Amino acid sequence: MSQLTIRKTWNVNGVLTNPSSITLGIVQGSTGTTIVAAGTAMNQVATGIYEYTVNPVDGGTTYTATIVVVYGGETYTFGVVAVPEVTPAAATFPDSLNSLLAQLTALYAQITLSPKPTYSVHGHNYAWGEYLAILGAQIEQLTKIRAQQNPFEIVSRGN
Repeated sequence: MSQLTIRKTWNVNGVLTNPSSITLGIVQGSTGTTIVAAGTAMNQVATGIYEYTVNPVDGGTTYTATIVVVYGGETYTFGVVAVPEVTPAAATFPDSLNSLLAQLTALYAQITLSPKPTYSVHGHNYAWGEYLAILGAQIEQLTKIRAQQNPFEIVSRGN
């Protein structure tokens, strides 16, 4: 099985800063099943850096985390689509390749269903168009590798 780690950094004017609170909720992308209840506190790793790890999770799907940050009396909500980490020792060919391709394709589909513009909020830049282009290139590359794993031969006979 895989593990899912969600990490959020919070900075003010480029300086890592601790918010008043930071919580999250996580749902499985394909089923919408809640795997972490909304309002669960994230663990502080360092000043302004927070994480939450779920282990084990299904490595063949995507997850959506909703992170809520309270800072300076204001509430900020972020949606994050995440893919679980695959332990290298557990990666096998071609099964892991197919699993990775399925994850990337699901993530690509999810992003294209609700397109977002490129923007910057509190020092965090979100370049969705660039991210989508990178995902598309990765899907194309993995599809080529998968096609090469099962080469075919056409046999024909003349009259």
